[in-house]
Amino acid sequence: MITNINLIRFRNYLNIELSVNKNVVVLYGNNGEGKTNVLEAISMLANARGLRKATSEELINKNSAELLWNIDITVENEVISVGFVKNDKKCKKVYKINGKVIKNLDEFRRNTHILWMTYETDRLFMQSPANRRDFIDMFCNSVNSEHSTYLRTYEKLIHDRMIILKNDYNELSEDTNKWLDILEEQICDMGLQIAKNRIKITQILENCQLATADFPIFTNEMTGLLESEILNTSSESEISIMYKKALKERRMKDSIVGATTLGPNRSDWSVHHVSNNINANQCSAGEQKMLLIGIFLSFIISKVKNDNWIILLDDVIAHLDAKYSKILLSYIKEMVESNHGKICIWLSGTSSELFSKLDNYAQFFEINDGKIYSKGR
Repeated sequence: MITNINLIRFRNYLNIELSVNKNVVVLYGNNGEGKTNVLEAISMLANARGLRKATSEELINKNSAELLWNIDITVENEVISVGFVKNDKKCKKVYKINGKVIKNLDEFRRNTHILWMTYETDRLFMQSPANRRDFIDMFCNSVNSEHSTYLRTYEKLIHDRMIILKNDYNELSEDTNKWLDILEEQICDMGLQIAKNRIKITQILENCQLATADFPIFTNEMTGLLESEILNTSSESEISIMYKKALKERRMKDSIVGATTLGPNRSDWSVHHVSNNINANQCSAGEQKMLLIGIFLSFIISKVKNDNWIILLDDVIAHLDAKYSKILLSYIKEMVESNHGKICIWLSGTSSELFSKLDNYAQFFEINDGKIYSKGR
């Protein structure tokens, strides 16, 4: 569990420290006071750009003379640090564990997984496919420690391919076409890994969904040309040959469009509400929210016995009626009681009263004007 957080020049905090002694933490206060900023700091341990996908420059405290920031979070007696520091007259992001500089936090992420839902997640089914892919990739990262590496490598490869294709397609030299062949083979390898990992997650989600009346029953799938081939072709070598051939055939089209038009960067996540027999994007706002919360909780409950988990729920309880607020908080209590310290859950909301059901389980902090106060209930 997290036992200490120190934020220096991060967002609206110049220098704050929290000492934590419970597995459930509630942050409450008015909108705009900085509750999400604390959760965002924690999420930086899971994702280089955190839950808001912010750049390093966007995280700098606006009132600070120094254009730098630092996060120290103590997890299981290890101090995990992420900082934006000056090095050789340049500013760059630096990672540390117990004061030792490391290349990235992949080793930490192998045994400690961080998942989140935010207020923005409520509208996931109405947002772009990229947002839904990110949601699925968050689960993928917690199951396969290499998934984030595949994503980074794939993004670089298709970026390099598009730089070449931005030239007039008809003027590409023989050597350039050979280099494209090499790039596309690597794209194929990474793309297949990403697509297979996402398909595996959809299967996990569907198989582990909560067998109760609390949340809607659903089916889900990754949709896209590549995913369709994977699901309908038994031979991986055949898929690989098809994928490489299709990438080559699409060079002219991709040069005109300005994007790679086949691969996991074009796929989407589709969810079907079974009892209503409609796609999730046609459900009411309340139904969409309960679908997502049910999916999220199902995954956590099925996986929490392995490794350590940090769950961030930012204003998720907002707009839930009394019935579903009670259900969500009951599941939180059950997860904490049954998993003996393997899971810690951080929640935020505008009032401590929203979380009164957690009085004996949670540590409460009030956030006001860039300061954080420990409060009892």
